[in-house]
Amino acid sequence: MYFAITPLDVEAIAPKLLAAFDAVKASNPASPPHFYALVDCAFDATIVNRAAKAGVAVYAGTDLAELGELSPRIVAMASERSSRETQLRSLLRSCATMPMFSFIASPLSAQALAQGFASMVMANTPDGLALTLRFADTRVLPALLATLTAQQQQTHLAMLSYWWWSDRDGQLQAFQHRNPPAASVTTEVLTLTDAQFAQLVTSGEADALLGQLYEARREMVRFHQPYENHALVEKAIRLVQARGWHSVPAQFRLASVALVIGEGFATVPEVAAAIKDATSADDLITRIDNLPAHVWQ
Repeated sequence: MYFAITPLDVEAIAPKLLAAFDAVKASNPASPPHFYALVDCAFDATIVNRAAKAGVAVYAGTDLAELGELSPRIVAMASERSSRETQLRSLLRSCATMPMFSFIASPLSAQALAQGFASMVMANTPDGLALTLRFADTRVLPALLATLTAQQQQTHLAMLSYWWWSDRDGQLQAFQHRNPPAASVTTEVLTLTDAQFAQLVTSGEADALLGQLYEARREMVRFHQPYENHALVEKAIRLVQARGWHSVPAQFRLASVALVIGEGFATVPEVAAAIKDATSADDLITRIDNLPAHVWQ
């Protein structure tokens, strides 16, 4: 499995997280929040038997409860700072190459926090279906936060004050709730508009295609940094879609070109001509398959 993320530099990010925890605690000395790790155990279920063993399963009591150990889990961080630092470094090292850890500040218990997240586990869609939201996956989290309206954030994230995660190039990011955290959680299921649904689906396309490329041609992901690979594949997808085609095979072919050539692939004359002159997705595939050898070198 391929993850288009920069592996965590634990020695760089752990002090930043600890400092962020300290700052939040110092800003509310009378009633300091609890700190938690949110762990996406779908990437590594064995984490349940290690660092997350004492965590609370988010899927418990929901329609996804049968997934058991694959559920995201909320793990309480130690209250004493030195113990928290040891725990934090252990958690980060255990999964430094996977997008499965984020951290939360909240006045609520882990059980109450899990109940609040349960309202976002299965989002309603306009056609009446339910969409599973992998918000514990740090590739999905920023796209979800960007998609939610201010009112949706207020309703479904009111139980937390801060949410931290590492982005694709390993930098620490934070979401701060606009209002003081609520003392209770909502049971109202998140409902997405058509535009929100489309935005979330679109945000996951590059990761899905990168997974296919990795399985078919693993050498292609070795030329660039993981976050660069994601940007290249994203651009290739959008170029194909801009022609009005949603052909995954055509996206696959053009993304292959992007990963080999790198930034500026679309301006290589032969590639630009193939994109511009193709009359259909199948024609684009044929044109890419017949690019001269020097383009690939």
